[in-house]
Amino acid sequence: MNGRADVRYAASSDGAAIAFQTLGSGPDLLYACGIMTQLSAFSDFPVYFYAHYIERLASFSRLIMFDHRGSGLSDPLPPNSEFSLDQQADDLLAVLDAAGAEHPSVLAELNAGPAAIRLAAREPECLRSLV
Repeated sequence: MNGRADVRYAASSDGAAIAFQTLGSGPDLLYACGIMTQLSAFSDFPVYFYAHYIERLASFSRLIMFDHRGSGLSDPLPPNSEFSLDQQADDLLAVLDAAGAEHPSVLAELNAGPAAIRLAAREPECLRSLV
């Protein structure tokens, strides 16, 4: 990818810091990757396809990517605690708010899907679409 976007932090409803970055310009698109993430490694990912995938998403949108709580540059999960679906949706909303997203679309993969669905159900006026 061309250059690196600055990593910023969103404060979730319980104060946890969620790392995120934005790439590109256009309509807002939150990419909720369904795997453990590391924002600082996306541009260096050894599989060309994945880097190309991120570049393509950023070519038609302001792509908002984040590290899930417990992975990458985000705060760790508290030991011996349950991380509820509502807390996961709160993290998504915190990232959207901190990024200044206006009526974003959300692209959620794998285990990120349920949190995105919960967010869409709780805040339907907030999102343009959910994929």
